[in-house]
Amino acid sequence: MSGDARVPFFKEVVLLIIGGLLTVGGTLLGVYLNNKNEREEWERRAQFQLDQSILDQRVKLAERTAKILNQVDLLELNYLVEGGKATLAKHGQGELEDIIVYRKAVAELNSEFFAVSSLNNMYFGPEVKEASRNILAATGDEVHWWQVSSDLRQKYLDAISGEMGYGLKKRK
Repeated sequence: MSGDARVPFFKEVVLLIIGGLLTVGGTLLGVYLNNKNEREEWERRAQFQLDQSILDQRVKLAERTAKILNQVDLLELNYLVEGGKATLAKHGQGELEDIIVYRKAVAELNSEFFAVSSLNNMYFGPEVKEASRNILAATGDEVHWWQVSSDLRQKYLDAISGEMGYGLKKRK
């Protein structure tokens, strides 16, 4: 074989090798891009599910909070009535069972209010935390949480409503 005969054969081999390398490279690139897209899609779905569960919890907490705060007037009325009964009971004229039932109901509502407030502080943002702090700051030895101003209670509910989407990813 002469040198001229080997050149076309060599060119064909080089072209075959380059073609094979391009095929393998294209296949690897396609696999990489597909895996990357699947991973990104999985991450988007996982984030969406997490955001959805957080939003579900926030809606439940908002409902619980509204329910408790809407019982304030009844609680205040009972507090005044039962306070009178307690005074009468000291003089032997009240019904002790009524007072015990009332105290138990107040203890349950107090527990629910403080539990929901703690959960609200975990699930919502700074406006809810601030509104919660304002309610607690307005309480004291003589003022219960249900006796704070209706403005403070409304600001608390407004903050909860306003921060439903706090920290959740915006969808396109």
